[in-house]
Order: sequence, then structure tokens, then C-alpha cells
Amino acid sequence: MNSTLQDMIADIENEVIYTRSSIGKNRLISRVMKAMATVPRHKFVPPRLKYQAYVNHPLPIGHG
Repeated sequence: MNSTLQDMIADIENEVIYTRSSIGKNRLISRVMKAMATVPRHKFVPPRLKYQAYVNHPLPIGHG
């Protein structure tokens, strides 16, 4: 699975809409979304998982 940054952002926005009654928000703070869109996630994951860097799920970063 090779997801793009735009796919990940869209997934996050859709999850917020789906869970808004549980989380009490209609959307995430713009600073959070900006960080999600600008942090180069592929630089923080092990080389073998770089293809998953922009999939909207947690990945190990090598520190337990």
C-alpha cells in the first residue's frame, strides 16, 4: 500500500467527521492539520516501512 500525503490528510478529515460526536470536534485545529501536511513522515520510519509513511495508522519509529 503506497498512500500519498493527500490520501492521508483526506483519511484524517473523514475520520474526524465520522467520530465528531465522540471527540466533540467538527475538525482538527488548523495547526495540527498543517503539521500533518508538512512533517516528512518518511524520514521518521524504518526504511522497510517507508512505503507506508503516509498511511493513516501508527508506525514504529525504532524507539519502543
